[in-house]
Amino acid sequence: MKYALLTLLALGCVACSANNGSDALAQEANASMSLPPLSGDFVWTADYSQSVLSFEAVHNDETFMGKFESFEAAIRLNPDDLRNASLFAIVDLASVDAGDPDRNGAIPTKEWFNVKAFPKAIFRSDTITKTDEGYVASGELTIKGLTQMIDLPFTLSVDGNTAKATGQYVLDRRDFALGDGEYTKDETWVKYRVLVNVEITATR
Repeated sequence: MKYALLTLLALGCVACSANNGSDALAQEANASMSLPPLSGDFVWTADYSQSVLSFEAVHNDETFMGKFESFEAAIRLNPDDLRNASLFAIVDLASVDAGDPDRNGAIPTKEWFNVKAFPKAIFRSDTITKTDEGYVASGELTIKGLTQMIDLPFTLSVDGNTAKATGQYVLDRRDFALGDGEYTKDETWVKYRVLVNVEITATR
């Protein structure tokens, strides 16, 4: 039996020009963010050993793959009744592996992730709708204190109490100041579009 469920996204985060009190408060809130408690028959527990959050980007005309080793998700979804559906995800940006020592050294810095100031990216959705291809989770994606409304398409196959979900989303890094300064002026070194891939296995 096949249904559609979630996708996540993930992300490269951003540069931050934050030296004032409000930025310090945002940093503290970001660092202490935790998953909300969910209840009900259709609450799913992610199996992180079987789940992958990855991305594809283009640097100097070369496509490379990256992934996040650490992320969390709270999921409540009944495919037959979407009224109480909820999806909340937290990504540990310091856990990124971009497949190259130079990229791994650059990405956490102020020009890109600025992990010290904003260590986590957050997605939350309480609106999930059915489509011809599956479902879409509409919600807020927050990276480095910048929030955008996005639509995340996803598909899911369910076998008993185990669900396997896959999804993709195209992120424009300019929306979150990814690559602050010279890297946002044009696409000479890094393309604006980043493809995020999600594979989630969950049980209930």
